[in-house]
Amino acid sequence: MLAGAAVAQPPTTPAPPPASQPAPSPATVPVSSLPPAQKLGLRVNLLDRQLTIIPTVVIVPDEPSYVAAIANWQTTASGAIRYPVLIDNGTWASRTRIARFVRAFNPKSVMRWSASGDAAMLPIDVPLRQLRIETAVASAWGATPETLNKKWTDLGFAPPGVVVCNFKDPAWTGAVALAAGRGQPMLWLDSGYVGDPAGYMMSEVADAFSANITKGVESLGHPWNSLGDDIDAVTLCMTTPSRVWLGPTDKRRYFALTDWIGRAPADPAGKRARWAWCGQIMGDSSRAAHDAMCSLFLLPDRGWLLDGYPSTEGWNLFDMTSAATQIEKIGVKCLVDDAIGGATISDLRRRAAGIRQSATVSTVDAGMGVDAGLIAINTKGNPEFFTLADGDAKPVDIPILRRPAITYVVHSFSVASPTSRPTVGGILLDRGAYAYLGSVEEPFLQAFVPTPIAMTRLASGYPWGAAGRIDGGDIWKLAVFGDPLLTLGPPGKRADSAAVPLQGAADIAARLPDQLKARDFDGAMWTLAMVGRDRDAARLLAALAKDDPAACTPTVALAGLPSAFFTGDYATFVLGARKAAAVFEDDARVKREGLAEVRDMVWHAVSMSAGKITESEADLLSDYLRPDLLGRDTSDATRAAELAKGMGAGRAVRDKSVRIELRNDPNRTPAPQFPPPPPPAPKPAPPGSAQPKP
Repeated sequence: MLAGAAVAQPPTTPAPPPASQPAPSPATVPVSSLPPAQKLGLRVNLLDRQLTIIPTVVIVPDEPSYVAAIANWQTTASGAIRYPVLIDNGTWASRTRIARFVRAFNPKSVMRWSASGDAAMLPIDVPLRQLRIETAVASAWGATPETLNKKWTDLGFAPPGVVVCNFKDPAWTGAVALAAGRGQPMLWLDSGYVGDPAGYMMSEVADAFSANITKGVESLGHPWNSLGDDIDAVTLCMTTPSRVWLGPTDKRRYFALTDWIGRAPADPAGKRARWAWCGQIMGDSSRAAHDAMCSLFLLPDRGWLLDGYPSTEGWNLFDMTSAATQIEKIGVKCLVDDAIGGATISDLRRRAAGIRQSATVSTVDAGMGVDAGLIAINTKGNPEFFTLADGDAKPVDIPILRRPAITYVVHSFSVASPTSRPTVGGILLDRGAYAYLGSVEEPFLQAFVPTPIAMTRLASGYPWGAAGRIDGGDIWKLAVFGDPLLTLGPPGKRADSAAVPLQGAADIAARLPDQLKARDFDGAMWTLAMVGRDRDAARLLAALAKDDPAACTPTVALAGLPSAFFTGDYATFVLGARKAAAVFEDDARVKREGLAEVRDMVWHAVSMSAGKITESEADLLSDYLRPDLLGRDTSDATRAAELAKGMGAGRAVRDKSVRIELRNDPNRTPAPQFPPPPPPAPKPAPPGSAQPKP
């Protein structure tokens, strides 16, 4: 058995008593006897169950309005009221995130609201800005910053963790939500720890960072320095490197920053005892707010599990069929791609196209992409590829997410560069994963809690930050993204008839007739998507493309494309993608609005199965060549052009590929595109090591 595999065992189901005997009462276990991680999850979920959720999504245009909306959350001795608040910064990526959230949350209404008066601006002076934000957090608890601790004491509440942020890093919006929603103090640190997520933090800097967090926690006056006391979690709401470099002489090379934070300084044996579980939220203000709100308000009811491992000794400890059995016990219905030799690239492509396999039939799911709020993946490989039973796939081949997701990924190096789309972790985080566990370097397989056990832990109440950590394990290479206090329920009750306490909030659906009358089709398309009416948005796009092509501008088409994709309206999606193609000549706009996912949608939607493809589809692939996958895309688009139009038709594709290459690096001599370079070989294990690698 792999080291660490026995940290927990899936519970067995006892046989029922004879029919002649009454069933015994459920066993009760004192909270004090639970493992610290499970006790922490119970504390967090106890608060969650006391919250009353208003099923209204509030969309705000900026950070001041976001802070003011959260200030109107309410807490009393008899309960609390919460509602999700999301920031629409006007980009395609931001609005697509909001639409994903709405699909999962299923609100009764979606409102737009803006703060007014003094609340419409945050003070420029940093101490005053900090006071404004902390006042909003305290207000959500019916207190002021000065009286918040007393309020918590009066309510019999102890903060389960702290959130760490900095004003110069826009991810502080995530900290506001988690501070107000979970009841956590905010620690403001300077910007010296903010950096490129693709880089690394020096070990001395990481030690100073950790020491400053510890100093802040000590000042709060709550027990904190061992697991099982009050403060057992740290959430970094800052965009930093995901890894810590150990120096040129240390063969271990890198550790994960989120496994470094929340530990005591090294003892004489070099061990660092854990006193808290750590997670991290990063990104711009809209993204960070989204990830925090997902943690507070979403619970997965569907899962997708991909098993790329064979059913042989060692690898079978991570079996996804067993994992699905565990998570389905709490009502998460799972789609599983598993086989004796491991899942295949064909399985992956069917899933990306929305095709669901059973033992006897393949049926088309209600749309393309994966409709799952919990995802688990077991594969082998490096950051930029992963190996399945019949070959290597690229991160962009992972199905596109219809809703935000919690993701547990057993794979080497997946989040060494967590904001880089050409990597396994980067693509999932970019597409809506709001909680992610993965490795920053080669961790070896035994570093991971086997997937069935991790799912068992989540199902039994472990918080996200602890479910994937080996009990008592020393610092290592696994990183946790998202709120470490996230649990899988049960949730608080919904108050369907309650209204949000925000004067002037306007139902965005009520604007739709005026938008259509004014021929604001861009606004109308987004309105439909952001209230969960994807089929209506796809129908509107189809009608415009057919009956009013001049009104179906590239911007309008871009607004409707996700709805057509996720509802499986292939014909409309192709029409919209053709209309939007010109936008993708503007690299600055693609980057500014986060449009790279549209290219992925095109490649997932258009199929060359059985060697059949139309001229229109072949042209579409040529229009959506991806700069970060140029070699493979050029090869495939050339083949598509020649299948559809005949030999020689691929010349235009190759010419376009060269232009893209030069546009991205004008000083570079274009390299031959054929054949595409093979993926790098996995790094070998150290001499004498028998440790399998994910």
